[in-house]
Amino acid sequence: MKRNRLTLFFKTILYCFSFHCLSLQAETFSQSLNQAEKLTYQNINTAEKLIDSLSLQLPSASNNEKLKWLITSLNISILNHNNHAVEALKAKIPLLIRGSDKKSHHWRQLLSVYVALTLTPSSPKILNELQVLETEILLYKDAFLSAYFYRTLYYALMNQDIIDVGLDIAIKNIKQWQKLEEYYFSLEMQLNIATIRITILSDKENAEQLLIALGKEVKSLEASRYLVSIEVLKASILGINNEFKQSYTLLESLLANPTFTLSAHQKTGIHSNLAFLSFELKDYKQAIYFSRKVLNYTKKHAHKFIAASQVQLAKALLEVQQYQEATQLLAEAKVSFLQKNDRYGLFDVDNLNVDILYKDNDIAGLYRTAKSLIANITSPGTNLANVSQRRITRAENAAHVEEQSIVVESLAQDNISQQKELTLSKEVLVKKNQFLVMLSLLCIIFISLLVWVYSLLKRVKVLANTDSLTGINNRRYGIELSEKKFRKHMNSPTIKSFSVVMMDLDHFKNINDSYGHDIGDKVIQLTVNLALKELSPQDIFCRMGGEEFMFVLIGSNRQEILTKVENIRQNIYQFDTSPLGISKAVSASFGLSFIKNSEKNHQQAFAIYIIEADTALYAAKKSGRNQLSTYQQ
Repeated sequence: MKRNRLTLFFKTILYCFSFHCLSLQAETFSQSLNQAEKLTYQNINTAEKLIDSLSLQLPSASNNEKLKWLITSLNISILNHNNHAVEALKAKIPLLIRGSDKKSHHWRQLLSVYVALTLTPSSPKILNELQVLETEILLYKDAFLSAYFYRTLYYALMNQDIIDVGLDIAIKNIKQWQKLEEYYFSLEMQLNIATIRITILSDKENAEQLLIALGKEVKSLEASRYLVSIEVLKASILGINNEFKQSYTLLESLLANPTFTLSAHQKTGIHSNLAFLSFELKDYKQAIYFSRKVLNYTKKHAHKFIAASQVQLAKALLEVQQYQEATQLLAEAKVSFLQKNDRYGLFDVDNLNVDILYKDNDIAGLYRTAKSLIANITSPGTNLANVSQRRITRAENAAHVEEQSIVVESLAQDNISQQKELTLSKEVLVKKNQFLVMLSLLCIIFISLLVWVYSLLKRVKVLANTDSLTGINNRRYGIELSEKKFRKHMNSPTIKSFSVVMMDLDHFKNINDSYGHDIGDKVIQLTVNLALKELSPQDIFCRMGGEEFMFVLIGSNRQEILTKVENIRQNIYQFDTSPLGISKAVSASFGLSFIKNSEKNHQQAFAIYIIEADTALYAAKKSGRNQLSTYQQ
């Protein structure tokens, strides 16, 4: 009996010790993941070694830990531009995220799209895939999943040069990460916004304040990696102000500063900027030196940037009359740009080729290249049309010089017969007519291209402004239209009733839980169609998110607006839902805020009236739902 008790005692001690070890191991793994994430923003090489070592413990890790390991690993590999590692992680996505639930399914889809965005950034399919995925993710209402989705959407939009929408998404994404206390992702988006405003929008006025605020955030999180990015942005500001020498000096000192731990990719980015600045300073030897360093790196580590590096080097080589190597580099770059359908890159290549052809007086080559230049004008708001016109003028001048030389030569030969002179004049006339025909064709191509670009941009704008599930305005565009309508109403001498209305479907979560998200989607679509029947063309209707909607209504008086909203409420409540398999009627609650055309209200932001309507909506919900409530000041 004594021996049995002793055995039981030791077994208990062993069990407790084993449980403690497992708990300690789990805690250590989770802490190591957090450490790897922090190191990503301090010393990425150390972070890579740590995250690789943690892969051995993945079999015993929880689902959340596997997801975090995957996200951190992807982040490190992408920052290092290690496509081989990204490919390897792509294969691990279904192995590490195995659940059959919707959350696991959405994560597998989203991470697969994120990998595709990294490996094939110019693919137009990615935005379509994200648009389909957005509705499902928003309905699922997982904060971290939603935040990671909009982070991915931001990079997809920027790769397609949809900068205004990308900026809007980035601002929203910052708030999402801060709410989740994921401050490193929040900092990443803050840096992206600063980069857009400085390098793309040339916001010189607010640049200094942006960098000061960003610097404080970087120091508080000890994200030393971004200190380099801030210095590079300072150099960009100097470049925007045409202070190229100061910008060059700043970047040169950054490379020599031992306090910064620069990755190979960061060094290459600085070398690329130094190559550009050297070119602007007319130090072409230095421009060639830095351009070669950039090209050597991209050939080994960042293949998608090879073509751009070749163009950068060719541009400097042309200035020192090394035409043969420059021509070869441009030919290789053109093949790469054609494969990726990169029209901006093709324009750069043709632009430089025109200089070579003009110096060689190659008329036929100039014709072909001028045509190619016009075919690759795809971005409105740039000066490409003027550039191409200058190139065509050069070609015309070259043709004129050739005509003049032929005529002079014919007149100089006294023994040439009158018939030969006439024949030669006809040949010159034919060549000139051919040139005019070519110019006419180029004009037709240019006009056709502009029409195509206009229709493409119109389509992108519609996609960016429309809610994919319902076809009405999305939140961003709806608020934008509403603010314009609000200002117009405030400045109008005509006295009309102006109202902001918030609508929310009652107990919608129960519909999703009981009948599934597919039926929930159909309910939302039917609700929208019923509301649209009561609205006039001047009314604004948008989906704010999930089952919440906003109207901006203008009527002759308050009663007219109240009647319209009451009709919408009744239409929704009286609609027969039995074909959908729903046994109960669907109802909605409404909150209204009426705006008076007064000096005081004129000075208030439109967002205040959205809050008022929201407050009234809450009152309607609290009073029993399926009713209207007006905001009382």
